[in-house]
Amino acid sequence: MTAKINPTNNFFYNYINFMKRSVAISIPSIFTRLLAVFAFTWRERTDSESPMHQMVSSPAAVQLVSRPRSSIIQKRWSLNNEDQKPVKLAITIPAYNEEETIGKVIRAIPLEIKRIDEIEIIVINDGSKDRTAEAAMEAGATRIISHLSNRGVGAAFSSGLSTALETGADIIVNIDADGQFDPKDIPKLIEPILNREAEFVTASRFLDKSLEPDMPFIKRVGNGLFVWTINKITAQKFTDTQCGFRAFSRKAALKLNLFGKFTYTQEVFLDLVNKDIVIKEVPIKVIYPKDRRSRVVKNPIIYGLKALAIIIRTVRDSAPLFFFGSVSMVFLLSGFISGLWLFVRWLMTGEVTPYRSFVTVIAVLLITGLILGVLALMADMFTRQRKIQEEILFYNKLQVYGNGDKKFKAKNTQ
Repeated sequence: MTAKINPTNNFFYNYINFMKRSVAISIPSIFTRLLAVFAFTWRERTDSESPMHQMVSSPAAVQLVSRPRSSIIQKRWSLNNEDQKPVKLAITIPAYNEEETIGKVIRAIPLEIKRIDEIEIIVINDGSKDRTAEAAMEAGATRIISHLSNRGVGAAFSSGLSTALETGADIIVNIDADGQFDPKDIPKLIEPILNREAEFVTASRFLDKSLEPDMPFIKRVGNGLFVWTINKITAQKFTDTQCGFRAFSRKAALKLNLFGKFTYTQEVFLDLVNKDIVIKEVPIKVIYPKDRRSRVVKNPIIYGLKALAIIIRTVRDSAPLFFFGSVSMVFLLSGFISGLWLFVRWLMTGEVTPYRSFVTVIAVLLITGLILGVLALMADMFTRQRKIQEEILFYNKLQVYGNGDKKFKAKNTQ
């Protein structure tokens, strides 16, 4: 005789078994979590007594530790905070055979600038054959960096920038040694950086029409062409990209990576715009002595070609998809339009003669365009890697130049 199962009793029997299994699973889980919380609490209590925890236990340090890494870096170059070190200004002056003028430039630099606690004057003697270094030291230059040979204004600028970072500068101003710019305009130039309005400030000779200099026609045309080129590449509206009177925040200086030795003026714009650095122009009056010959622009045509080569290389490295893609499109469009014309003619006449040789030309154009297109895509992928590497380089520079002046003094006392 088969026994009948009571549905009610079977329901309660299954429910009781379910609860037993749940409790059996939950108790070890709860016990494990309690042990984890206890271990974490004990570790925090132990770490609070460690020297590392005590080192960062100040309110400012605790804020830095609790913020993202980008915020920590921003804390380093924030200016005029009560918990920050005094603001240091470094003025770099590249010079090549400027014995007659460099002393006047250095003596005209203001000894006191509002919201600046320390001023350092760094002269980069780029292989001068006269007494440029001696004249700079006599005039009151703090440091003299001498190149054994004339390496170019771009290399001199890079040397000055590295030295300024080593000495712990928060703001770096670059000014020419020929006396074209008035050093008394330095406070005006660095004001946007102090007010956190920009990280790179450049003097503009053409922003204010009333301050436009009396410039030779060939130089004015050359400046206009370079400004137009940089604006087209960067999609900005700059008025002067060749002026050498500039100010950099510490962040902008650390972000900057230059390769041109002949000149640096246009490359700085391309590099910093590509890194989303805020740029501002300030109108400045420039004086051009009538008997003064430029040390850099000895031949306008040669200067233009060399500067253009630097611009092309910079665009190639920073925007390869645009660079190679543009060339690719020229070949592809040329081949496509020629091929379409030849195809239409074949449909209308039934023959391609006497343009049979065009078939080979069209094929070469299309194949070359496709190869350049693939190259553009591959180069664009490498650009992402380059950005990551530049970001790593930026953080490495922060470590290398972190203690600035202390490391500089230690290196120079060995």
